[in-house]
Amino acid sequence: MEYFNTYKHFEKNFDIFILIFFILSKKLLFRPIIITFVLLIMCNYSYSQKEYKKVINEKISNAKKKFNDDSLKINGALKIYTGYRIFSQNNSKPFEYRINANLNVSYRGITIPLSYNFSNGRSLYRLSGPNVNIPKFNNLGFSPTYKWAKLHIGTRNMSFSKYTYDNLRFVGGGTELTPGKFQLKFFSGKIFQSSLSDIQLANNFTSPYKRKSWGLMTGYKSETAEYAIIVFRAKDDILSVSDTTLYTKIKPRANTAVGLKLQQTILEKFDIQFERSVSAVTYDLFSKAISIPTHMTVYNMLGLYEKTESSKYAYATRFSFSYSTEQGSYGLNYEHITKDYRSLGSLIFDNNYQSYTLTGSHTFFEKLNVNSEIGIREDGVDKESPLTSNRFVGNISAGYTLNDRVSFNANYSNFRNVERNYFQTLNSLAFDSVSISLLNQNFNISSNIALDKDKKSLITLMYSNQISNRIQSDSLITNSTLNNNIYTINYSYNKEKINISSAISYMQNNAEAFKTKAIIPNFALTYKISDKLNFKSNTTYSLMQTSFSDIQTLSLVQDLNYQITKKQQLIFTNRLNFSSAQTKFKMLENMVEMDYSLKF
Repeated sequence: MEYFNTYKHFEKNFDIFILIFFILSKKLLFRPIIITFVLLIMCNYSYSQKEYKKVINEKISNAKKKFNDDSLKINGALKIYTGYRIFSQNNSKPFEYRINANLNVSYRGITIPLSYNFSNGRSLYRLSGPNVNIPKFNNLGFSPTYKWAKLHIGTRNMSFSKYTYDNLRFVGGGTELTPGKFQLKFFSGKIFQSSLSDIQLANNFTSPYKRKSWGLMTGYKSETAEYAIIVFRAKDDILSVSDTTLYTKIKPRANTAVGLKLQQTILEKFDIQFERSVSAVTYDLFSKAISIPTHMTVYNMLGLYEKTESSKYAYATRFSFSYSTEQGSYGLNYEHITKDYRSLGSLIFDNNYQSYTLTGSHTFFEKLNVNSEIGIREDGVDKESPLTSNRFVGNISAGYTLNDRVSFNANYSNFRNVERNYFQTLNSLAFDSVSISLLNQNFNISSNIALDKDKKSLITLMYSNQISNRIQSDSLITNSTLNNNIYTINYSYNKEKINISSAISYMQNNAEAFKTKAIIPNFALTYKISDKLNFKSNTTYSLMQTSFSDIQTLSLVQDLNYQITKKQQLIFTNRLNFSSAQTKFKMLENMVEMDYSLKF
């Protein structure tokens, strides 16, 4: 009887045993062990009644069907980078490594994306300005999803609105619930200060304090409408700083922002959007608390905020209306941001203005595509502002195809937008952003000219101009203006086994106290040795003139790219960097690198 009861227990849980067996048997490493284990179990129970053998066979057959219906799916990517400096004039750390992993697991409606990033740090050698050392980072986060529920754990990011909380990363937990047409988003944790250790949002403003934050967005959402209420709260932890001398240098801050979002589509052609936000920021938590001279609940932010002498309240309002047709779309926008509007959850640094703009997109003669937003902006609209001004604002993009060989593209904008700057470095391919700025004016024009019918030979002409202000220590530096001009001509030749690219650029940067001119020629070669092996070479020379000295730099990079399988790749790299920045022209660094990538 005891044997019979044991067998009944085994038969009851047989689904689980068989499912585990088939999952693990997918891995070759476990197959011999698992098969042997299962055979032993089957032998042990081989004396049982014939009816149970029949049941077991049915269980095995059903388990196979469950597992082989492709309900379990696993895919992702793994990247491993290692670098070793054979020689370095700057006494940098000899060994660098980075690991980036992304894993997506889905089974019967449950989805679990997992991401992991780890690094021991790296050094960036800039062609102008001081070198930048990026600290080590260790980020792990995953967001399992089941039907209408998503959970955020670890290092994650979410987005509510541009005026409250907009994609700044946090370490903590959160959730997104969308049962039917109801939506709820919530997170709580330490918000990233967008420092150099944050590779995705690497900016030049940091804080020594831990910034604790939480956010809530809830409301109604369908294919044609959205109505939501937003609350965001952030506060620096004063006790997180052990060095009290920092209190006088960098003040701890707090912020509460409340927002309302409305969006409605009518008759599939008309779209109306409205957004209103109020934000209160305390710029010094050590400042004296004062009473609020108003009975309106919103002024103390629903009881989540206490006003002090350093507190400032401000509002942001945006309204838009658009109409869509088969040929294009047209719309009207209104935006008003009062003086001193800030949110510690977004990158908004432009305020004290209101603007009225018209938008439109249209295709003319099947060759000219135009997208535009033009209007009037009034600066200094606050009653206390000493200066007010009106100016034309616009963002116009146009693309024109003359024929099969010649095309033109142009863009002009004098809207103010926060932009991340990518410095040209000797050992980075525009990967690490090390500063942000407020872009005031941007103009780009380019032309592509094919020299033959097959477009194997191509000439590209480009010009770019940007005028911006620096953002430093979480504040806009209004008296710091950078005017950047770049002229580039590029020639490329592509054949079955060989690709050649050569370019020359002229760069001119004008700042308030620093001017830079540079001529940068570049030559790149890619040669396909076999179906799995490629050789790449890249040579870049720079002759730079600054306000203080002339600097020459030379970068030689050789890559050997081996395609192990369709999903595996291995790259060996040798880098040689030369410079005359310190004394005479000499080698600064010799670094060997290895990159391994796997997709599964």
